[in-house]
Amino acid sequence: MYNQSNEHYTINHIPDPKKVTSMSDHPKSISNHQLVCSQLLAILNQGTAQLEFAYDGPVPQQWNINRCLPVGHMVMMKRGWIKYAIRDQWFDLREGQILMIGPDVQHAGHRVELSPSPLFATCRFMIPQSDHAQPIAIHAPLQNADRFGEMFQRQYQHFKTARPGISTPLCSVICTQILYELVNELTRPEPSLHRELAALAARLQDRLDERLSIAEMCQLAGWSRNTLFRLFRERYGMSPVEYQIRQRIKYATFLLQETPSSVKQIAYELGYPDPFSFSKQFRQVTGMSPSHARTHASHDTEEF
Repeated sequence: MYNQSNEHYTINHIPDPKKVTSMSDHPKSISNHQLVCSQLLAILNQGTAQLEFAYDGPVPQQWNINRCLPVGHMVMMKRGWIKYAIRDQWFDLREGQILMIGPDVQHAGHRVELSPSPLFATCRFMIPQSDHAQPIAIHAPLQNADRFGEMFQRQYQHFKTARPGISTPLCSVICTQILYELVNELTRPEPSLHRELAALAARLQDRLDERLSIAEMCQLAGWSRNTLFRLFRERYGMSPVEYQIRQRIKYATFLLQETPSSVKQIAYELGYPDPFSFSKQFRQVTGMSPSHARTHASHDTEEF
């Protein structure tokens, strides 16, 4: 078992919304996730991952971490979302997404007040070390989130029935299976349709101050209005217009709770013509005013 005495819990919040990223210690810092998966597969082929810890349930109210561990770490969001960072690059870890962090990778995370009842599955594990392996991290959506959720739940059920602090061989087998299936999931070719939808969703989320017309969205996606709205709603549960509004309001909430920016500054940063328009839309989406959202920010400190 590793020693937790050197873990730290103070986070310097650097808002930098990301989606699917894969990272290594290469000078360019971000690499193709298929290459990272190949490296992980090579490591797993040297031996079974040894489970150290498992949990599946609500994100603790005061969950807030900042650490670099000598073990691997996985987190899958089952409901809601949380904030995570790899080497100070912040992103949302959302429902149906998974994060895998290799040993010796600096990472941080905290619960978000806007997501009132988040659920996640998490585990820590030892993996065979290679003298030439670079630290790795993978953050991606899961095409088969239900299956991964079941595997994490089964792993946790076996772990919590074992003797305190000691996992069973079956726990380690399940953990290794999750890692292998993660590699298979992420190296499987993604349908072209999903890539086009993901590209449009990324544009909408990364350019929150931009107001694209429906015609411009259709032109970017290469589809008619009806096709775009049907496919986008099937994939994300809402229209592309609603999607960008919700992403804008979620980011506004993050700024309200984590930065000293005024409501006026946030309104202009997100492209609203005036604070009144921003406050009106914020209330329509969240049911509360921006000032109320700011005063209800949480200050989480518990490590998990």
